[in-house]
Amino acid sequence: MAIPVYFATNRNPIESVVPNNFGTDFHPDGALTFGRATIKSVKDESEIGNSNLAIDEVSALGFTEKLRKAIAENGERHLLLYLHGFDYRFREVMMRAAFLGDWYRRGKPGIVSTILAFTWPSLGSLSIDAYKTDYRTRGCPAAPSAAS
Repeated sequence: MAIPVYFATNRNPIESVVPNNFGTDFHPDGALTFGRATIKSVKDESEIGNSNLAIDEVSALGFTEKLRKAIAENGERHLLLYLHGFDYRFREVMMRAAFLGDWYRRGKPGIVSTILAFTWPSLGSLSIDAYKTDYRTRGCPAAPSAAS
């Protein structure tokens, strides 16, 4: 079962062999980008390649009319908002949001939701230096000190 994740991000778009991908820095204009990621399977969270995850309907003007209609007319009574923490790259965020949506759907009782994710430009690296950089430059006033 394919799982759509509707997203907004202030990450920088990057040119690569992966279409519609985003990096670890802020968008150069400070703009938000909107779109949809469709995940074919959440069985293996490390499978974030093009064969499992497709990104489309990318727009800097808000969700496209097609996506606004899909979100509003989805028929789901629940909305799952996902905001990631430290150490996540863009495609990892999409996979994790889809995984959580699937996990809630399979629960007892099952809760089927429309999934919206916001992803900010974390460095996506598990290290003290990356954490301090994320903390200092990604919207927090100062990096934690050694005394913290």
